[in-house]
Amino acid sequence: MKIGIIIHTVSGKTGSFAVNLKGKLTQAGHTVNVEQIKPVAGWNFEKSKLKLQNNPDISKYDALIFGAPVMAFSLSPVMEMYLNGIKSLEKKKTMLFVTKTLPFFWTGGYQSIAKLAGICAKKGADVLGKEIINIKNRDKADIINKTVKVYL
Repeated sequence: MKIGIIIHTVSGKTGSFAVNLKGKLTQAGHTVNVEQIKPVAGWNFEKSKLKLQNNPDISKYDALIFGAPVMAFSLSPVMEMYLNGIKSLEKKKTMLFVTKTLPFFWTGGYQSIAKLAGICAKKGADVLGKEIINIKNRDKADIINKTVKVYL
């Protein structure tokens, strides 16, 4: 299966998780690409001023994994803008994850994953799973293994 891992990363933690996930999925026999959504330099949290440098093409993938950091207790505005610009996710098997630093999921984790899932569902995605990842948690390997099992 050809899987696209589409991410927005700021500190590199979301990107690091995506690369580890790619390695496991590749070992399981999948063709996997990690593509990063990047904002134009100088962006800020104001959605009205946000512009994207790139828009990864999802049509070439059989399945998708979207990942983004929690920013200011909410989903990354970069990921939100990207997903809102996609016309359809019909018939796409999709997994979702958000990364965060604060230890409690109620500090933006629940809200961010719900928003991510809501946008994807509205676009017709078949959401197979969603995870909130605390970047300081040592259980990241368990989450990666759980995600890989979905695509076996």
